[in-house]
Amino acid sequence: WGISLHTQPVTLRRLVESAIADLQPMMEKEQTQLVNLIDADLHAQVDPLQLSRVYQNLLANALKHNPSGLTVTLDARRDSQPDGEIRYCTVTDDGTGIHPDQCDRLFDPYFRGNSRPKSVGLGLGLYLCQQIVQAHGGKIGVKSQPGAGTMFWFTLPMGQTDG
Repeated sequence: WGISLHTQPVTLRRLVESAIADLQPMMEKEQTQLVNLIDADLHAQVDPLQLSRVYQNLLANALKHNPSGLTVTLDARRDSQPDGEIRYCTVTDDGTGIHPDQCDRLFDPYFRGNSRPKSVGLGLGLYLCQQIVQAHGGKIGVKSQPGAGTMFWFTLPMGQTDG
């Protein structure tokens, strides 16, 4: 899965808005409320196509694995780390949550949660998200509890200028 990046400076909020536009009909059907808290002036040096895939995947998963009437909150902030400044991005839902046993395996290729056994897909979505985030030099993870919703987070280091 050699992911080649073509990075450029982007406004994160604008990238996210266009990335999730395709999911609008699905969100309306599922009566999903989307809250976008990403600052209008927050920039990142990323591959817009690949990062769009990450957001689309995380949002589609939230819709797929939760009942209707979900609220999904998108956020991103500057965060200083010992090795430089990063963007800390989150996609949080108030859905059914994920059992801790599953959280550890979510990013394994072909792993599929058991909440909807009939759902289609190979179970590569989160694995692909992980590959894309790591190609950018970042990390991705999940925090969740059954009954308490799920938060996917990922970081994008800001030090890279070349693809």
